[in-house]
This record gives sequence, C-alpha cells and structure tokens, in this order.
Amino acid sequence: MCWGSSIGTKSSMKVSGRNAERLQDELQFARNILRHGEGSTTYGVLRKAITSYCFHRSKYQVTKYNSVFLDVIKAPIKDPSDHRVAVAPDPDAYSCYRVFFESILYMLHGFKRRSHHIPTFYGDFNQVSNLDPYHELIVSIRLECSRNLRGYPFTIRMTPEQLVEVEETIKEAYKKMDEDFAGDYYELSTWPEDRIDEQYDAWSLIPKLTRFDRVANLDKHWPIGRGVGFNKFKSWVIWVNQEDHLRVFAREPYGNLHEAYLRLHKGMTQIDKLLDNLHDNRLGYYTVDPGRLGNGLRFCAHLRVPELARYPSVRFKLAHEFKLYVTRTPSKHADEFEFSQGSSLGCSEFESVTLFQAAVTHIMETERQMELDEKKRQTKAKWQVEKLRSCIKSTATERLETYFDLPPYEKPTSRKRYPHNK
Repeated sequence: MCWGSSIGTKSSMKVSGRNAERLQDELQFARNILRHGEGSTTYGVLRKAITSYCFHRSKYQVTKYNSVFLDVIKAPIKDPSDHRVAVAPDPDAYSCYRVFFESILYMLHGFKRRSHHIPTFYGDFNQVSNLDPYHELIVSIRLECSRNLRGYPFTIRMTPEQLVEVEETIKEAYKKMDEDFAGDYYELSTWPEDRIDEQYDAWSLIPKLTRFDRVANLDKHWPIGRGVGFNKFKSWVIWVNQEDHLRVFAREPYGNLHEAYLRLHKGMTQIDKLLDNLHDNRLGYYTVDPGRLGNGLRFCAHLRVPELARYPSVRFKLAHEFKLYVTRTPSKHADEFEFSQGSSLGCSEFESVTLFQAAVTHIMETERQMELDEKKRQTKAKWQVEKLRSCIKSTATERLETYFDLPPYEKPTSRKRYPHNK
C-alpha cells in the first residue's frame, strides 16, 4: 500500500524537456545553499532529509495538482528564520515526496515509517489545571487547531473560485455552532485597510503575511476567500484560508489552561461533525505545515520572565528539553516571550496538553527559582559591600592615628546622672 494511500495515490507524472533542465538548475542551486549555509537549525534539518537518493528520486516528480519538489523546500531555504522546515503545497505531496517527508516527520515528531497516529482522545479535563492562579507570570494562553476540507487542494494551489467555495462552506458551519462559539464573521476583502491595521495586534484578525508566506505562495489571490470570525468575548476565533482552510483559536487571559482546553474540545467536536475534514488513519489530519500533522494542535503561552530574558542560554536549554519554539512577542516589554509546543503527530490531544502543561510548569518553577537566587545574590552582595566599607573606614582611622601619633579612639561613656538633692 502506498504511504498516505487513503488521500491519493503516488503520482507518476514527471517534468520533461526544458522545464526539467530549468527545474534541475533551480534545485541544484537550492541544494548548494543548504550545503554552505551556516547557523540555521532549518538548514541542518533539510541537509539530513535531502540525501542524494531523496534528491534524485524527487526532483522530477509532479503531484496531481502540478506541484514540484521545489515548492516544498524553497520557502525554508529563503527564510530559514521561520520554525517551519517544509511546506506541503497539496495533500498529494505527502505521498509523492514520501522519502523526504519520512525523514522530516522523524526529526520533528519522532514518527517512524511504520508508526500510526493515535485516534482523537481529549482525556480527563480535571487533570488540566490553571497554571497561574495568581496572575504572576503568564499573560495569556492560546490553543490552536488546524483543519483542511476534503476534495480541495491547499491554499497554495487553490483557484479564486475554490477559495470562495471553502469560505462559504466554513461560514455556514460556523453559523450552526452554539452561541458560545458563533458570532460575527467578516470577509477580509470587504474590510478597509485602516480597519485591518487596527486589528493586527489584537490577535482577532489574520496577521500580516511574513516573508516565508510570500515565498511559499500562501498569499495567492489575497485577500479573496479570506476571513475571520469570533464570538462576543473573542475567546473563540477562526481564520479562513490563511495557511490551512480553517484555523481556530481558543484563547484565555492569564494561565487558565483548563478553560481554554475545555472550550477547544467543545468547539472542535462540533466542527468535526459539521465539516468533512481531510483525515488519514496513518497521519491524522493533513496540514500545510508538517509540524502540525496529526491532531493539528499547537499550544502557545505568553509569559513574562525577566530572569530567563537575562540568560538566553537557560532559555534555549529549556526549549530544547521540552521541544518548544521560543519567540519574542510584539509587546513593548523585552522580558515577554511566547513558548509554543507542536508535538501533534503520534500522540492524542490529551498527551499533547499534558506535555505542554508540564513544560510551562517547569519554566515557571525555573523562573521563580532564578528570581529567588538573584535576591539571595543581591543580599549577599549588599552585605559584602557594607563589610568592605567598614573595613576601609577602620583601616583609614588606624593610619591617621599612627601618622599623627594620636591615642586610640575611645568611645565616650555615657555620663551618669544623679537625682538632685532636695
């Protein structure tokens, strides 16, 4: 059976003629950049994945949506600062470039060739708690989930008519959701520019496209077929055709992970019933980013960590230990970071949220311990300064007494007071 055969069979189409020569030159140029590029984790992952066997087997393959191997790797090569190491231009790419994606999925998720994704399981909600009840370190928590509709390519290969069809399908399903989730929906093409700019920093509208998105052609036919919807509290937000067909956000101020996870469960249960999502028994839910395959979840925590901000080495060590992505927030404060975790393939929703909860808890404990150690260090330094000052003062007094041959200084005794005789 072909890898990912439930979505589509492996394409036998190949590029030929002058197009093959041009594609060969472009791929060879991209491979040379990978060989000589330094200082990038993305380049390191791609070097291991694009072996000689993988390169020669994939370079002329074409998917049924006319995507080539260059569409998969050109965006991470031109913008290695982004955490995405590859892009799937259409669902058929996972089977057409199977050798490449097998290596990528193993490095990202530890997902082996004969592994299978675990079915949906949200687990016991009582084991998911409020991580910061006193609002000390966590600014906000955001849970993301991605879905794509069956029968359509990804946004990179969609026509304007297909973008509008997908938007209308999702819009109708959004109106049928419970009143806790349903709300206003706005088409991005109908909003004026000044209103769009006002909403960028509020996390309620599709953000500005990055260089990675433009290189990957995710801005194709922008803003046709794009939109955003949110409930009255803006605790439930949906994005349509931004990267995947649908991306939902369950947001919660401060650290109440329990409420956000419960809201995500209720909302996604309704969405999976209302929409025919692209799903495979082996890889789970298909997404553009291979880092989101599986349950499609990503957990993000916005933390204020002054001590970790001062020690990047400790911050990077924690990120490597728990497989987190650490990015600076657009906030004015330099000590605020966003820690996100994308372990989604090969584990259930409950396992993902449990790993995220343990990671954030450990980060907060590390921050508190570093803050306590810093206070002890400052107290010790202050005591040492006072001791040094007293030593300098006593030494200076002894030198003056020796130079002028003065008697040693004696502290005057208190004068005794007797009561007056009557």
